[in-house]
Formats: sequence, structure tokens, C-alpha cells
Amino acid sequence: LRVQASSFEACASENEGGCVFSLGTTTRLEGCSFAHARSEAGGGAVSALGTLLVTHTTFHGCSSAGPGGAVFARGICDGFVAQPAAVTWTASSCVNCSTQADGGAVAVQGGRSVFANATFRSNHAAGRGGAIAGMAEASVDVASSLFEHNAAAATGGALSVDGGSLVLAKTTLRGNEGALGGGGVYAKDAEASLEEVTAASNAAGQGGGGVVLWDGDVPPHLGGLACVGCHDDAASAQPGCNTAMYGPCMASTHKALEVRCPEQITAGDAFEATVIERDFYNSTIISDSSSVLEVKSHRPGPAGGKVDPTVRVSGPTFQQLERGVATFRIAVHPSFSAWDSALALASPDTEPWVMFTSADGAMASEPVELSLLKDSAVCPAGAVLELRANQHGFEGTC
Repeated sequence: LRVQASSFEACASENEGGCVFSLGTTTRLEGCSFAHARSEAGGGAVSALGTLLVTHTTFHGCSSAGPGGAVFARGICDGFVAQPAAVTWTASSCVNCSTQADGGAVAVQGGRSVFANATFRSNHAAGRGGAIAGMAEASVDVASSLFEHNAAAATGGALSVDGGSLVLAKTTLRGNEGALGGGGVYAKDAEASLEEVTAASNAAGQGGGGVVLWDGDVPPHLGGLACVGCHDDAASAQPGCNTAMYGPCMASTHKALEVRCPEQITAGDAFEATVIERDFYNSTIISDSSSVLEVKSHRPGPAGGKVDPTVRVSGPTFQQLERGVATFRIAVHPSFSAWDSALALASPDTEPWVMFTSADGAMASEPVELSLLKDSAVCPAGAVLELRANQHGFEGTC
């Protein structure tokens, strides 16, 4: 199917493709314009199952209730032969297009898509990918393109890729917003690479990654990212700043717990332990004020990973994060078995260890060794060590 130098306006379909629907063929759009087309399924203007070639074509004001406000491309299985989606997009643009799903301008399901000298401006997705959404392990390559003022109500203000890969080269991301994270790009379980990318005034409203938020095991490759990040209160003083609740340039959904404890404690004496939720780039995840953390004693070594029955932790052992930080006020009561009442000497069996985990098991700190006062200074001046017999020997409290 070849369509050349044609204009389509206010087309509508109750199914896919408001103007054009192609099945199992190569579709060429050359020098065309699509305006205010609408689909109740996918692809406000065009739905292509197979290969789609778009050259010098414009889409304006198109919308869809399904994926792809302007274009929805996906593969097809013809009998026993699978034909993956293949999109080549050259010197074409999408402006003011929208979807109630993913991909405000374009949604691609599987296969490989290449975008060059493209412009995506003021597109919106109620889901992911304000301009482009790569779904079902799609591979998306973008070069020498502009993404400006696109927005997603979820993640990936300009682009979102779920599985597959993303290569972004010699491209500008400006003024895009991902409400829940990834003002410019959201990459989930995808191999992502950014080469010579310029990012300005992008924002992640309620999450991390003013420019890029990634979710997976491998961080994106950065071959060149020009990004100035700042906090919201400084954005007005620095034009072009990228902003987010955490990680104004780069952020991850990877979470780790950093623990800060006193250098030395005394048995049974309360102390403060501060736990900070960090992402891969060591940013505090201040968007989290709901996770609940728990502290328990910990047994290191070959038998590690279990609660140490010889050490009791007292005090509030559950705390809720507030802007990514929780403060515990606790005491540890180790067991003492070697002591000499005549010399007033006592020594704990082992150094106590503790570990902090989230109540849902999604996060855990590294085991933390607590250093106790020992020998003749088990307790501070003016205090004595009280030993109570238990099944492991004696529990000590100053």
C-alpha cells in the first residue's frame, strides 16, 4: 500500500486506524498529512500490522482510546510465519496527538523501529510514553530528533520502552514530563543507550529521573548526556534545569537501604539508627513516605540470613519512611557467658549485628555490626551491667 501527497482530516473508526488500516503488507506514507483523526481502538490515524514506512508526513491533533494517538504498529502471524513490526520514520512529525493508553503519538508492539529527523511536540499519553511507547520488547532507535513538551500521566514523558532496547542519539529532550517518573525517558528491563543527548527543562512530577528513569538490572549506557539538574526551588533561578523528586537527571527504581549508627554503643542502652532509602545513583528516594521498615538481630557467617537468638532488640522495631528516611530508637541486649564477678569483668559472646528490611521484603540493608563497649568498660561510668539468665547464658543490660 502506497499513499502519496494526500491529506486526511477528521477520519474516525470504531476499531483500529482512524484513516488507514493495513494488514500483513508494507505500507508507505509519503508526503501526507493527517489531522484530527480518531480511533476507538489503536492508532488514531494509522494502524499497521507489518511494515510501515513514513516519510515527510505530518500528524496533528489525532487521538485514540487505545495505544498510539496517531500510529499503532505491530507484527502479524501469517499461518506459521511471524512477521514482526517494522517501522521506519523519516523527517516526519506528530503534534498535539493523544491516547488514553500508551504512546501519545506512536505505539510500537515488538519488532524494530527507526526514527530519524523526527519531531514530536505536545503529545500526551494517559499511560506511558508521551510521544513514543515501545511495548512487548520492541527495539526503538532514535537519531537527530526533537521531543518537546510531551507528557505522560504515568512514566516516560517523551519515550517509554518495556523490554527490548532503546538507542537515543543526537537528540534533544526539552520540556517533557512524566508525572510518575522519567520526565524524558522510562526504560523497563530494556538495554538503553544515550549518545549525544541534550536534555533541558524536563520534569518527573512525583517520582525520580528528571531525564531518565530506569527499572531493571543494567543501567543505561551514557555516551554523552548534557543535563543540568536542580531541585524544584532552584529551577526558576536556573533556566533549562531538569527536575524530579529525586535524581533530576538520572534515577532508578532500584532501592537499597543505607544505615547510619553510632560508632559505639552500650548493652541495653537506647541509641538512634537512621535508615535512608537510596537509588542506584545514591539519591535519597524522597517520594517514598509509605514503606514500613523493620529491624531484627542478624546472624552473620555461613549460617547468616537468620535472626540471631542470642541478641534481643528492644524498642519500636517498625518505622515508616518519611521522604525516604526512617529513624529508629532501639537497644540491643547481647548474651554474656564469660564473666568474672571477682574482677567485675564481662564480655559478650559475639558482637551484635542487626539488619533492616522492608515489611514487604522488597528492600534490605547490608548486615550492620554494632561495636560494644567491652571488658572493664562494658557500661559507661556510673552504670553497672545487669545480667539476667536466659537459655543462651546471660542477657546483659547496662
